[in-house]
Amino acid sequence: MRVFLFLIGFVYHLLQTTAPHEMPAANQQQQQQQQQQQQQQQQQQQQHSLIPQHNSLKAEGREAETAAAAPPTAATAKAATATAATPVATATAATPVAAATAATAAATAAAAAAATYIGANRPAAAAAAEAEAAAAAAEAAAAAAAEANSNACEGRGVRRSSSSSSSSSTDSRCVAALGAAAAAAKEAAAAAKEAAAAAAAAKEAAAAAAAADLTNAVSLLTLSIERPSRCLLRRRARVLQQQQQQQQQQQQQQQQQQQQQQQHQQQQQQQGEQQQQQLDQQQHDQQQQQQQQQHQQQHQQQHQQQQQHHQQQQHQQHQQQHQQQQQQRQHQQQQQHQQQQQQQQQQQQQQQQQ
Repeated sequence: MRVFLFLIGFVYHLLQTTAPHEMPAANQQQQQQQQQQQQQQQQQQQQHSLIPQHNSLKAEGREAETAAAAPPTAATAKAATATAATPVATATAATPVAAATAATAAATAAAAAAATYIGANRPAAAAAAEAEAAAAAAEAAAAAAAEANSNACEGRGVRRSSSSSSSSSTDSRCVAALGAAAAAAKEAAAAAKEAAAAAAAAKEAAAAAAAADLTNAVSLLTLSIERPSRCLLRRRARVLQQQQQQQQQQQQQQQQQQQQQQQHQQQQQQQGEQQQQQLDQQQHDQQQQQQQQQHQQQHQQQHQQQQQHHQQQQHQQHQQQHQQQQQQRQHQQQQQHQQQQQQQQQQQQQQQQQ
């Protein structure tokens, strides 16, 4: 019994010491899910940290575009091209911020130059449109005059045939007037067409000049923006690469820490499993010991029962022997008593005979 109680106390002590180190599977799954959520949150934070930098680059490009599309100022083409050409020389030696400022100014100046050329050439386009309208009006007027003169001559001919009072001189004058009016109308239409053609040529020339000036301004703007923006983009790219490398290193460190934690947890699990196996083995050993003890107790009980039975048999034998001895004694006493009686009888007979 003392050994059995000692084993029970030892098992209870082991359970108390090993229970804090054991981790259920549900708690381990929760910890893994929390670690995955932390990794996702870290990746989202890194993406959010990169978005403002990317947006800042986009904002700078948009500022340059809005500056290029700004409303023009009242400046001449020579002044605009001169102001647009100056940042090209200073952009390489200036800092990236100053170069970006100069590029923005160059964009504004180039846009102003283009708008100035377009505004200056707009009257030529309007004049061409007016000349075309005048040519169309002249043609319409010539046609109307010819029709009116022909109608007038036809009316005179009708009246002459009806009244028979007009002369041939009147007919010749009408025909001459009609011819002169038609010739004047044709000349006016031709002059209007020539004016329209000249206006169209002037419009095309003005458009070509404006396009050439605009191309020059755009090329100057491109040169003034590309050089400083390339420097800025390179520096920003380097900074972004460094930040990304640092973030990747941090992620790798965190992953290593998580792997170490997982390995530590696995080791704890293995230790817990080993301890559990040891406890199971101890319980199995205890059960076997208990079974052996029970078997021994049963054997002892059987032995005791056999001893008791043997003792009972011996006792019964003793009793039987005692009874037999008593019976023998009684029988002997009876025999002796009978012998004594016989002797007495014999003695009495002898005495009587005497």
